[in-house]
Amino acid sequence: MGQDKALLRFLGRPLVAIAVETLRAVCAEVGISGNRDDLAGWAPVLHESRADAGPAAGIEAALAATRLDWVLMLPVDIPLMSTELLRKWIEAMQKNAAARASYMQSDGIAHPALCLVHRECLPVVRAELDAGERRLARIFSYFEGLQVLQAEELQAGSGVCFTNLNTPEHLMAAERMKY
Repeated sequence: MGQDKALLRFLGRPLVAIAVETLRAVCAEVGISGNRDDLAGWAPVLHESRADAGPAAGIEAALAATRLDWVLMLPVDIPLMSTELLRKWIEAMQKNAAARASYMQSDGIAHPALCLVHRECLPVVRAELDAGERRLARIFSYFEGLQVLQAEELQAGSGVCFTNLNTPEHLMAAERMKY
């Protein structure tokens, strides 16, 4: 997009507002990873301690701040994410005692920035960031109990909920979709 996406409008609403609303439907606590104090009106801001570390820095900040066992990360640029799909995913992970991290694939495309991570993974995230690693799939490969789920297996939502707004053209096309 060439700019921060949080305040971009999708169907008249800021993407951050849509993400926070979606998370509030499925999570006990919601925070915004980043260093944008101007977003605090939507949810508490969880400050990242690393600059230019991408989504991994946000995961680190969320894991460091949580009192809960699991953190669900939802990028703001996926505004059509299904709360039903998220609920089923959370339930599946909570029933799996060995699971410590998960991300989904849909139609063969991996979505590691949309992830569920157990707080026990914080030391691995920190160690990999300290070593200079920023790629989520690589960091996740070090987690014990990684579960990569096919969204279609959860029988909720559809490929449209993984619509990612990376360009102005993606944004315009998504606003023209029939949901």
